[in-house]
Amino acid sequence: YRHFASKDELCAAVVEGQAALFAETLSALELPQRSVRTGLRAFARAYADLLLQKEHIALARIIIAEAAGFPQIAARFLAAKKGQVFHRLADYLHGAIASGALRRHDVADSMGPFLGYVERSFLLPNLLDPRHVQPHGVVDHVAELAAASLIATFGPMRKSDP
Repeated sequence: YRHFASKDELCAAVVEGQAALFAETLSALELPQRSVRTGLRAFARAYADLLLQKEHIALARIIIAEAAGFPQIAARFLAAKKGQVFHRLADYLHGAIASGALRRHDVADSMGPFLGYVERSFLLPNLLDPRHVQPHGVVDHVAELAAASLIATFGPMRKSDP
């Protein structure tokens, strides 16, 4: 408490640092518009890498443990992290819609399932088991599944579509 007046202020600073890392990483990510599948796979891999960082997992465990007593910290954590991820992905999806690579749709409809593939595959197993070892190649596999699912649902209209 030498540097922070309260536990809430300390946690806010840590959460903001984590959000800044997410923003910096995702902002620097080059996502090609010509190949939406390649761009979505790259986004999913980068998001998985962020979720799998030991510091992120440790912070998520602390937030979960403290959420009942300090719900504002949990809310701040979710808003800061999700905000960075949602904004970057939404911008990319809007660009893909504008280019015709994806059908016009509410991007929130596609972001939830896409991000859910990544989060369910990587965050939960690591939160629950500190000794969890990610199998080789699973990040690429999940990234491909997430991208393929989004494209299958919201890809450009085919001539055979109604």
